[in-house]
This record gives sequence, structure tokens and C-alpha cells, in this order.
Amino acid sequence: MINALDTIETKRMSSKITEIQKTIAEKVKISTFNQPIEKIPSVDCLWIPIFAEKGAARMTGIAACIDKLCGKIIERVLKSGDFKGKLGETLVLRDIVGVASKKILLVGLGQESNLDGKAFARAICAATRTTADSSTIKKALSFLAQVKVKERDSGWLIKLHVSESLRVLYKFERFKTEQKDVEEDDGKKLKPDNISLKSLQISAPGNISTAESSGAIRDAVCLANGVELTRDLGNLPPNICTPGYIRDAARRLTKGTKLKCEIFDKKKLEKLGMGSFLAVAQGSVQQPYMVVLTHNGGKAKEPPIVLVGKGITFDSGGISIKPSAAMDEMKYDMCGAATVLGLMKTVAESGIKKN
Repeated sequence: MINALDTIETKRMSSKITEIQKTIAEKVKISTFNQPIEKIPSVDCLWIPIFAEKGAARMTGIAACIDKLCGKIIERVLKSGDFKGKLGETLVLRDIVGVASKKILLVGLGQESNLDGKAFARAICAATRTTADSSTIKKALSFLAQVKVKERDSGWLIKLHVSESLRVLYKFERFKTEQKDVEEDDGKKLKPDNISLKSLQISAPGNISTAESSGAIRDAVCLANGVELTRDLGNLPPNICTPGYIRDAARRLTKGTKLKCEIFDKKKLEKLGMGSFLAVAQGSVQQPYMVVLTHNGGKAKEPPIVLVGKGITFDSGGISIKPSAAMDEMKYDMCGAATVLGLMKTVAESGIKKN
């Protein structure tokens, strides 16, 4: 536990992080593109998958189709040897003609025979990072899900694409000083945002229905929201993320969901005879709490799946006091509980039919 100083600064920071924060999925609109390539909408960048073969780049089927519309610009770049198609390699092409996109982002997938789920995820991450590093790309259209991945169907490709892109776009900047308005070249004042990308469309393979692709996006967003909550809790400083904060975070999860939350405070813990738990809590001025979140989505008599996460918000050490070099990382002792909270957020949003 942590003996947190109840300072004015701590109170100020605490009030700031209890404000409702937009998730990455709320900041970036995710959707599917189900039209022929001739009807590519006006975007800032197209993500085009490229394979590698015998030390050189090789166009995928979708890349060749788009290249015909663009005056063979991709073919010329690949012949020059400037892009090899290695896994995770990216290259931005500018001054594009023939399609309603300002840029093309070539994304290396490596050898086609080696393209499994892990490799596909690496390619998505590379494309997302390159896009996120550009302040001028606000709308992107990805064709990465048009390739075939070993033992994976189209729904899985879309789901992984969305969840990995949202994971890469995550930033924890709640305690950064608020920036002033940013002035564009035309003199307009714009409010800064930590994410430039505002829209990501994913070209859905032809063998998947609109309902299936929408369902895949929904599942991925639910997963990403849970992961984001877990990362937020882990990134919070321990003078903010106290047992009381974890308690309140759990309570907030019940709003608008079917989750039930039961809080065991010190008195209830004493009645249950939880002496070991309470003994640890004596090392802190913070009150101890045990949180139980329940989701009943399965049948009434169906045995529940039980998840238990350690929630010590700061482990200062027991028999051996932690050395200073490792002391700051002791705030991560609550990441077990943070993982459970994140998972329960995903469970609640997705409505999984399990207890």
C-alpha cells in the first residue's frame, strides 16, 4: 500500500483524471469500405500491402489494381529498389494522381508464405505508427485486410486490424500541460489534439458481409477499450491511483452496463476475518478495499469464470525494502487488478454470454 501525501497538488491532479476521458475509439472513427476501388473516397492516405520475394518487393493483387489507377507509380518505386517489402517496412509516396488520395503508404508484409497472424499484426502496427507520426494524415483507408493470412478468416483480420491500430494510437497525456491553440498556415486557430488521425476505413474482403465486418469492428473496439482502461490505471502515479481510486473506477464501470459492483471496506473485511489482507493495509494511511465485479450473461446455473487480480497500489517492500532504482515500478503491483477491470469493461460492453 502507499502512504500518499494528501497535498493540494494531489487533489488537483486527482480531480483532473476523474473527468470523463474520451477513448481512442471515440477520437478515431473506425469503419469499413465496401465499394469498388474506382470509388475510393477522398482521404489523405491509402495503406497498400506489399510482399517481399527473393530480396525484392512484389505487389499484392490489390496493390496492382490500385497501381493501374495511379499511373503505375507503385511499380516504378518497386523497380527502383527503394522499397523491399520487408515485414514492418513503410514508405510514403506523395503527389498521387488517379485516386482521391494525397498519399500512398506502402506497407511491407514480408514473404507471403510466412504471413501469419503475428506478422500481420506487425505490419498493422508499422502502418499505424507511420500514419500517427504525420500531422497531415487525418483520414486513412487501409487495404491491408485484403491479403490472406494463414488459418485466419476475414472477420479475424478486421478485428485484429482495428484492435492493433487503436493500441498503437494510445497515448497517456493526462498530466501534460495544456497546449495553446495551434495556428495553421492560413492563420486559423485550431485546438490541439494528441491524435491527428480522425478516421480509419478498412477495405473489407469481398467474402465478408457488412454485418460481419461491423460486428468485427464492434468486438475489436470493446477489446481496445478494456486494454486502454488497464493501461491508464497502470500509467497513473500511485499518489492518484490509490485503493479508493480503484474502487471508484470499478463503480464507474457499472454505469450504463449490467455489471454489478460490491465493495468490501475495512469493517466488512474485518468481519470476514481477512487478517492477512488487513495487515498489509496497516502500512498505509489509505483505506483498504476489496472490489467484486459480477457479470451474469450466461445461464442461471452455469458455473462462473472467476478472475482474481492483485491490487496493491504500491508495494514498498516487506522483509527487504525495494532499492531506489526499482522503487518507482512498484506502482505496477496493481496491474493484476487493472487487468481484471479492463477485461470486465470489455465483457460488459460486448455482452459476452458467460457468468
